[in-house]
Amino acid sequence: MLNAATQPGKSPRSLHKEIEKPLQAEQPSQELIEAAQKIVKKEKSNLLNYKCHIMCTVELAVLFLVNLMRGSKKNPSIINI
Repeated sequence: MLNAATQPGKSPRSLHKEIEKPLQAEQPSQELIEAAQKIVKKEKSNLLNYKCHIMCTVELAVLFLVNLMRGSKKNPSIINI
């Protein structure tokens, strides 16, 4: 909850009034609606997210290789670091 300590120079009473202000809803523009629809269409299928899947696979492979190179107490490093 917000208090006077989080907002310097404002009393708790003035903060309470700000919180209760009604939200001013604006109608989204047609451009914004079209942009949102493109995002929804792109994210709708897992098959369309192949770039993200490739990036995650590469990151996993790099992490695995770093782990092999660093080694542990149980398994020594593959390059003797």
